[in-house]
Amino acid sequence: MREFEPDEMAPPASASEIMRSWFRVTAALFGMFLIVMGLYFANELFQLAYSAATEPDRFGPVVEKWTDFLGDDVPLVDVNNGQVTVEPRLFAFFALAAAGLVMLFVISSLITTGAKIVYWMGTDLDAVKRVLSSVFGPSVIKVVKEPNEARAKPFDHPNPQGR
Repeated sequence: MREFEPDEMAPPASASEIMRSWFRVTAALFGMFLIVMGLYFANELFQLAYSAATEPDRFGPVVEKWTDFLGDDVPLVDVNNGQVTVEPRLFAFFALAAAGLVMLFVISSLITTGAKIVYWMGTDLDAVKRVLSSVFGPSVIKVVKEPNEARAKPFDHPNPQGR
């Protein structure tokens, strides 16, 4: 073979292989989109929680609106005509905290779902075989596909009764 002679051309890929590759790339991009979207929402939620912790006066009106929505200073629990009042502002704060935890759960679900999709679409079933054949030669592929049946197995004994 000459130095400038082109290599042999690979056979053209079939339409099913092209569609399969296209689907895998599209699904992997969708998984990356889910990861980026989850990271964006996590960043927004973290910024909101940080600003609420450092500037509570800015979030006072939000808690007040939730307090008005949930009820003013009326007793929330009446036990045997003894009124137990729960501070509505505290109740509103815990309701907002629960909503934040639900958002955190949704965000973590987005990120893990995206990571699973990328992993599933990115793993190639024949990649291990190709790596082994490129490192150790094509004879290794035979060994991986067809193990030697004559070799001893871990719990095989020469005596069938195991003595």
